[in-house]
Amino acid sequence: MDEREALLAGDYNVITSLAETKEKMLQSLPYAALSENALTALRKDIAYNQTLISAALSGIAAARDRMKALAQVKDGLNVYNQNGQLAHVSAKPPAVERKA
Repeated sequence: MDEREALLAGDYNVITSLAETKEKMLQSLPYAALSENALTALRKDIAYNQTLISAALSGIAAARDRMKALAQVKDGLNVYNQNGQLAHVSAKPPAVERKA
């Protein structure tokens, strides 16, 4: 599996394992005898993969923020009262149960 396939599949373990190989390849790039067409194609591929990496990082950040928000709501809600001040409304049921 290459980097693009791993990014599209969301397989972060493969992406991590490819990092060392990718770094070695990039370090040897100045010594490689590549044509202008090959370099242009490589730049295009790198730019596309960078877009995928940025989107993956954005998705991870959004998921983290969503999970944090859900964890906060579990304990209650922060709302503004009539005076415009922040108030906490507990999500826990009252200790005394009233029956009709």
